[in-house]
Amino acid sequence: MQGVPITHVNNCSIEKDKINEIGVMAVRVQSLYATKTFKIILEFNKEYRVWDIQKFGNNNNSLFNEVSNNIELFMSVKIDEESGNIYWKNGFRLDFNTLFEQSKDLEQILNSPPKIRRWPVASKTTRFEGTLKIVRENKELLDKIKSLRN
Repeated sequence: MQGVPITHVNNCSIEKDKINEIGVMAVRVQSLYATKTFKIILEFNKEYRVWDIQKFGNNNNSLFNEVSNNIELFMSVKIDEESGNIYWKNGFRLDFNTLFEQSKDLEQILNSPPKIRRWPVASKTTRFEGTLKIVRENKELLDKIKSLRN
């Protein structure tokens, strides 16, 4: 039994039939899962990546804008079995190279440390004259609104 020819690209072993005629790895979309947060989990040759349409940037293409603003349309994404590209019901298409380049490795996302949100801390508190008067007026206004509801 003869093995599949292997070549090395960027320190990765790749089967030669996965490399196109100009020496670039063909990373066709093999499966996908669209989420309701305008992201797609894509499978490329056993590598899973996440593509976020909102990070794709502003686009003057009206078909793109329809997809990026309509969750039902976004969820209609399918794979073109012949080309390995993806497309939507409205005719908008994206090629697999663009998706691969603009997506993030899912494993890397899952293994990265969580981002810590740091809220600004006031260095000092300033009290303005008349603050208590404003608070009393707001309370009176709220009481009037509550009485109108009843």
